[in-house]
Amino acid sequence: MFTEERHQKIIELLYKNKKIITNDLAEHFGVSLDTIRRDLTALEKVGLLQKTYGGAVVPTQMRLFMSKEYTVRDVGEGTPDYNAVSKAASGLICDGDTIFMGGGSTIYLMCKYMPKDINFTVVTNSIIIADELRPNDNIDIYVVGGRMNRRGSMKETIAIHFLQDIRMDKAFFTGASFTPEFGLGCSRFETAHFQQAVVKSSNKVITLLPQKKFGRESFVKFIETSEIDVLITDDTVDQPMVSKLEDYGVEIIIGDVGSQ
Repeated sequence: MFTEERHQKIIELLYKNKKIITNDLAEHFGVSLDTIRRDLTALEKVGLLQKTYGGAVVPTQMRLFMSKEYTVRDVGEGTPDYNAVSKAASGLICDGDTIFMGGGSTIYLMCKYMPKDINFTVVTNSIIIADELRPNDNIDIYVVGGRMNRRGSMKETIAIHFLQDIRMDKAFFTGASFTPEFGLGCSRFETAHFQQAVVKSSNKVITLLPQKKFGRESFVKFIETSEIDVLITDDTVDQPMVSKLEDYGVEIIIGDVGSQ
C-alpha cells in the first residue's frame, strides 16, 4: 500500500470512529509504530487530525463540519471576505452561459448575488445550491445525479459520468487550501476526482479563494495552479502573491472587502 493510500484509510477510520489508536493502526496496516507516528504527524500538519498520547482525534474545527446536521447554509450571511469573493464571482456570469456551481460556502454565498436580468443555466452537484436558486425564473437548473452525502452533494461515480456528457462555459468552485506550488487541495479522493471531472467538462475554471485559505496544503491535490483560468480572492492578499500567480498565467480578480 502506498503512503497516500494509507493516509486516506487512516482518515476514514478516524472520521468513522472519532479517534484512532497508534498500536491498532500499526497492527491493522502491518507497519511499524514509527511509520504510523510519521503518518499522524504528516496528517496533523495539514489539519486533518489532532495527535494525542497514543493516537489521534478529530480536530476541533472539523467536528461541526462532520456532523450530520451541518450544511453550507450554516455559513449564514458569511464574513466580509467570503462575500467579497462571492459577489465578484457572480459578476462574471454572462447571458446564455452554462455554469457549474460546486457546494462550498463561497459558492453558496454567490446565490444571493446572482444576476436577475439575464438568462443562464446552472449545473450543480448540491441540492442546497439548487434549492437556493429555484425561485429565480431566469435560471435553468440541472442537478448532478448519484449518491448524496450527508451535506447534500453528489460526488461519486454516477456524478462523474453525468459530467462526461455535457459541456459548460464556466466552472465556479473552491477548495480547502491553496499554494501556487501545490495547487488547489481538498481532504478526500472522491472530492478530488469529481472536481477533476468538472475541470475537463468546462471551458473556463474559476476558483473562489479567500486569502485566508492561502499558504496551506491539503491531503489531496485536484487542480494544478496552471489549470486555473481565473482566481478570485479578497483585497487582503499581498502583491507578491498576486505577481506569483500571474507568473503561472492565472488572471486575478480581487473582491473589495470594504464594500461589504
